[in-house]
Amino acid sequence: MGAFKLLSCALAVITLTSAAPLTLSHFKRSITNDTSSVSDQHFDYIIAGGGLTGLSVASRLSEDTDVTVLVIESGYDQQNDPRVYDVRTYGEAFETELDHAFKSTPISWRDGKQLSMVAGKMLGGSGSLNGASWTKGPKTQYDLLPLLTGDESWSFENFNEYMLRAEHFNTPDPDAPAIAKGAHYLSEYHGTSGPVEVSFADGMFGTVQLEAIEASQKVWPGLKVNADAASGIVNGVTTIPNQLNPDVEQNRSSAHTAYILSKDAVKRPNLTILTGQRVTKLLWDRKSGDLKASGVSFQHDENSKPISVITANRL
Repeated sequence: MGAFKLLSCALAVITLTSAAPLTLSHFKRSITNDTSSVSDQHFDYIIAGGGLTGLSVASRLSEDTDVTVLVIESGYDQQNDPRVYDVRTYGEAFETELDHAFKSTPISWRDGKQLSMVAGKMLGGSGSLNGASWTKGPKTQYDLLPLLTGDESWSFENFNEYMLRAEHFNTPDPDAPAIAKGAHYLSEYHGTSGPVEVSFADGMFGTVQLEAIEASQKVWPGLKVNADAASGIVNGVTTIPNQLNPDVEQNRSSAHTAYILSKDAVKRPNLTILTGQRVTKLLWDRKSGDLKASGVSFQHDENSKPISVITANRL
């Protein structure tokens, strides 16, 4: 059936060194903001939202040359913006044109104040403006999912296989700056063949972090160093790698760079990414008696009239 995916990413903070932008000029573009190129057309799969999930799914689907895939993203291709490619600029994109800048509902115990909820408005979604931390949740939380769903494939052991497939962990040299500053890892909990580049930041622990850890252990004698939170054991003090290319610039590795640019998915003639538009409505096919998504309508912004309807062939 038609594929409709939404982005979901967490935020984190790290300290890094200087960087230079990626060069995109050699790519044959399948990224466009021209609505006439997709209006009233049929695609096998339509993905609403070009964030973390949307671009990952689009890349995998378009590996099959017999299918056509369309991604519709409200933001634009901002990969050459330093607020995107350089993780050291973390926070500079917040509440700008790169941020949906959602607000929470009023919080009664804070005198009705609404809190900011950052969400990336660009290709790659929140994964293109967050702190690029690469980690996992507690194993115990994953292992609750089979109890809630009845599906054993959601257990940590089974789900972790797919997390490892996404990762290209760059093992640091024994004399790397990160190792000297306390970086720890267990190789069995990291993948090495996936598209997302994962590295320890050369600029990590540049100020008072190590001293803070030592002071904390003196205050709490039971506070232990966790060898690797990727194991699913997250208690204790630990160091985590980040979504960074391993070269000297250590620029961000995101769903956009990993699944669209690095895999050359952007060159595929069966993949189209429409930017500057947001999906406003899912169309439903009820002929079979089952409720199935069959297409979408979209618009430029909330004040624009919905301008087109696109149909998904595979229901």
